Amino acid sequence: PLPEIPRIQGLVLPGSVFADCLMVVQFLRSFGKVLGMDPSEVPTLGILQEGLLNLGNSMGQVQDLLVRLLSSAVSDPGLPQGHR
Repeated sequence: PLPEIPRIQGLVLPGSVFADCLMVVQFLRSFGKVLGMDPSEVPTLGILQEGLLNLGNSMGQVQDLLVRLLSSAVSDPGLPQGHR
């Protein structure tokens, strides 16, 4: 039998959205240095959840992260000319 795993406190996101948030955080932890990010700039799952749900003061941090990721994608030298 599998062990009983307690629910994460404060989690209100549906399972699929939470899985996407885990992938984003893992991507940022793995490739943050390549993107020029400090490890302290990677948001926690709590901050990411609050920002996505527009709770508290985390919306600005999530918006800053999105702008930074979009800027990195657009400035990628592998992007074909005319698609920037």
